Amino acid sequence: MQFQETETVTTAEPNEQIDVRERKPYQTPCLVRLDLDETEAGGLGATDAGIFS
Repeated sequence: MQFQETETVTTAEPNEQIDVRERKPYQTPCLVRLDLDETEAGGLGATDAGIFS
C-alpha cells in the first residue's frame, strides 16, 4: 500500500509540470498572432508607400 501512495505523489508532481507546459504553448500562439498582424499592417503600409511614390 505504501508503494501506491508513492505512485500517487509522483503522478501529482508531473501533472503540475504538464499544466505549466500546456499554459506556455497557449500564450505563444497569442504572441505569434500579434506578430502576424504587425507584419500584415507593415506590408500594407509598404504597398501604400509604393503606390504614392
